[in-house]
Amino acid sequence: MKEDDAYEWDLKSHKASLEYLSRSSADEKQRGTVLLLVRTGRVNRRIREMSNRPFNAPDTSHVEGVIAKNNAIDVPMLMLFRQNGRQEQLWRDAEFWWPVIVAPKNTKTTIFASDTADHAARRNKETPPSSVEATGETVERQSD
Repeated sequence: MKEDDAYEWDLKSHKASLEYLSRSSADEKQRGTVLLLVRTGRVNRRIREMSNRPFNAPDTSHVEGVIAKNNAIDVPMLMLFRQNGRQEQLWRDAEFWWPVIVAPKNTKTTIFASDTADHAARRNKETPPSSVEATGETVERQSD
C-alpha cells in the first residue's frame, strides 16, 4: 500500500463487535452498554522521530489504558481520539478521529470475522449458502 492510498474504516464490523461485546455481559443490568472515553487535542507526529515508523497508537497505556483496565470489566469501552492532524506534524492538515475498541476483561474467548470464505464464495456465486454466515456479525458455534 502506498502512503497516499486511502484507509477505510469498517463501520459495520466495529459496530457488530461493540454490539456483541456489550450484549454478552455476564451482568444482565449492563447488557447493551458501551463505555465511552473521548480525548481531543492530540498533536502526535505522523512519523515517529526516533524510529521513523508511522504513529499507530493514539491511546497511551499509562493513562487511557489504566482507565480502560479499571472500567471495561463486563462491558466494552469505545475510546475516540481526535488527532489535530496538522501539516507540521506530517499529517494532511485535517482533524480526524481514531476509534479504539477495548474488549471487557471478562470476555469469553471469541472469534470475530467481518467476512468469511463461505460468504465471499457466495458473493461470487461459486457455492451455495451454508447454514452459518458471518458478515459483520459474531457467530458462536457450540461443539456437539
